[in-house]
Amino acid sequence: MTFYQDDPVRSAMELFLFLFAVYYLVSPAYSTKKQKQIPLTEEEIDELVEDWTPEPLAAPVTAFEEAENEKRPVIVGPSAPKSKLANGRTVTNLATYNHFNFINSEAIKEAAVKTLRAYGVGPCGPPGFYGTQDVHQTLEADIAAHLGTPAAIVYAQSFSTISSVIPAFSKRGDIIVADKAINFATRKGIQISRSTVRWFEHNDMEDLERVLAKLEAYGHMKTPVPGSGAAYAGEQVDPDYQAGVQKAEGVTLAWNKRALWITYIWIYVVYFEIALMSTITGYLGNYANADFSTSQLLSVSSVMSSIIGGVLRLPTAKIIDIWGRAEGFFVMMCICIIGLIIFAASNNVQTYAAASVIYYIGYDGMYYVMTVFIADTTRLKHRILMLAISQTPFICTAFTTPYAVSSFVSGAGWRWGYGTFAIVTPVACLPLCGIFLYYQRKAEKMGLYKRTESPVRGWYQTVVHYWVEFDMVGVFLLCAGFVLFLLPFSLATSVAGQWKSASIISMLVIGFVILCLFPVWERFGASKPFLPWDKLKDRTVFGSVLCISSLYAAFYCWNLYYYTFNQVVLGLGTRDATYMGEIYTVGSCFFGVITGLLVKWTKRYKWIALASVFRPLYIMGTGLLIHFRQPGTAVGYVVMCQIFIAFAGGTLVPCHQVAALAAGTHGEFATTLALLYLASSVGGAIGDSIAGGIWTNVYPGELAKRLPADVATSVYTSYTNALTYPVGSETRDAIGVAFGIAQRDMCIAASSITALTFIAVWIWRDINLANKKQIKGVVV
Repeated sequence: MTFYQDDPVRSAMELFLFLFAVYYLVSPAYSTKKQKQIPLTEEEIDELVEDWTPEPLAAPVTAFEEAENEKRPVIVGPSAPKSKLANGRTVTNLATYNHFNFINSEAIKEAAVKTLRAYGVGPCGPPGFYGTQDVHQTLEADIAAHLGTPAAIVYAQSFSTISSVIPAFSKRGDIIVADKAINFATRKGIQISRSTVRWFEHNDMEDLERVLAKLEAYGHMKTPVPGSGAAYAGEQVDPDYQAGVQKAEGVTLAWNKRALWITYIWIYVVYFEIALMSTITGYLGNYANADFSTSQLLSVSSVMSSIIGGVLRLPTAKIIDIWGRAEGFFVMMCICIIGLIIFAASNNVQTYAAASVIYYIGYDGMYYVMTVFIADTTRLKHRILMLAISQTPFICTAFTTPYAVSSFVSGAGWRWGYGTFAIVTPVACLPLCGIFLYYQRKAEKMGLYKRTESPVRGWYQTVVHYWVEFDMVGVFLLCAGFVLFLLPFSLATSVAGQWKSASIISMLVIGFVILCLFPVWERFGASKPFLPWDKLKDRTVFGSVLCISSLYAAFYCWNLYYYTFNQVVLGLGTRDATYMGEIYTVGSCFFGVITGLLVKWTKRYKWIALASVFRPLYIMGTGLLIHFRQPGTAVGYVVMCQIFIAFAGGTLVPCHQVAALAAGTHGEFATTLALLYLASSVGGAIGDSIAGGIWTNVYPGELAKRLPADVATSVYTSYTNALTYPVGSETRDAIGVAFGIAQRDMCIAASSITALTFIAVWIWRDINLANKKQIKGVVV
């Protein structure tokens, strides 16, 4: 109420700006009083007129030009093949259009005079200028009969013909193969059609064959038009692809740029909702674990979710390749909502763990399907940029999440956090499902692809068909192998005998054997394996898998208990601890856009990923955490390490996706991305297992050394119990020391894994993204 007294300078400034705005709005656009001309007297005007000298219309003729002009021939009479010059000589005129000397034909002269008297000047021009007359129709009929065509049409000249005919048969997205020596009119006609042009050397048939072979190799040559003087390639859905991929290609062929960008805007909205949901629910999980008094659940549920969710990406790839992108997205959305509802209703550890697995399958599946859609609708050189832009909502949610988490925790409770997103998710995602389905149906109506009728099968034949189609044996081998091999790292301390226990040893051995059987089955046993064997041997795909798995393994090694470290050791509140946890997200999303721009300009990705500015930052940032993730460290040093790692992650994550996609075809997009998602999930599960193993084997023992047994047990089962002790107290300091020792071991493990990332990127092929086309239609 007294702001004008508290801050008079601000009040005066606001008053000045208000008055200036009013003056600007009511004042005319220009001054009506100012004269635009300089007033001159009559004497000044006369003086300027006398001094003015007009410029000559043409330069003066030189003596040399006069001599040359005398030599130039001057034709006397009509232009003809044999023309008479002014000097009396008869010469051959090679520049005339009167090739047959019809101008001097008396019969033609009489016919022309007769026609002019009967019809006027109309028959001398085309129907488009003077209207259609019987002589026009007679001429077109005679031309059609002479050429043996059903009909003919007369135009005024070559420019009119070319500008009308070529755009009528060729459009944007089509490809015209043309001779470099075609005339100017034909060039302009091709330009008007907005088609893509591929040129070959003049009259060079070998070069023409080279161009056509290149187009055919990339799948562009579909329907050549004979007798057109150019090769036309109308883009069509590839019939060799599965139905889901054909639907995706049909959509890009059916819509326009406006529809494409509208869809991308809504995808961005869904990404924003998913980003907000994942970050908020991720932090709420810490409070759920505290309520259930089991910190071990954080590692076990994370490992289970990552393994099962990651392995199921491969069946999801089959689903969206067979059924379609829209159908797959809807199924994943429903699974995610079910998981959120179970989260909100959970009252024990077992229910919460089950909800974690179901939710992760749905959430990660939605994220995965939208990534496939972006790959379906972007050219290779633009793909990293569009993937990076799709991640930018995480920058915004990094600043809004702390307030939301604090609000849920201090208000309605963590369960309502999950319940809120069970309501919001269908509201945000159903319109995107509708957009997908609408354009799939539109493409089908346009005849761009035909729906394949499923054969009539009994229930037994249906089960066998999908058992083979989804390679359920491979799913079981991969899922069981990873679960059995990785869970013991988190469960060993809760079993009698710990690592000497027969059950733990059996799980490790059996899990390892099953994992070894998986590639053998895929190569020799599976009728329809997830990934062709040749793909598994491709060094770029293998390097991408190794890159993302090692990157995620290192990340989760130091990140799993990072939020609790910020609160327990650094003494940060809920909001500030959440901000600390979002530094990597913000930095990697920001630098991902910069990486996308660099790849767009250079058309390369390998050397950007290998650039020295990123590799030392990544290794140095992870290594410095060993020293700075300890009690008594200033918060700024921890933030510095986070920023170093974030910049490296923002480069490697998008680059590895494009590297793997560039090594395959459009029909392999979903499977390739599923393999990368599986690798990231397995890498994250490995990191979680290592961190969980260190936590359960190191942290309780260090607490027992420094605290009474009842206090140590209370602090280990729920980190919120540690927060009840004041910062600086003897008990809180002892907890911080124990926490720091466990964190040091986690960071050492993470630093050891980072070396694999450099090796993985080094074995990539550096494919030129500008020279390879994988998709068709209207794309980014």
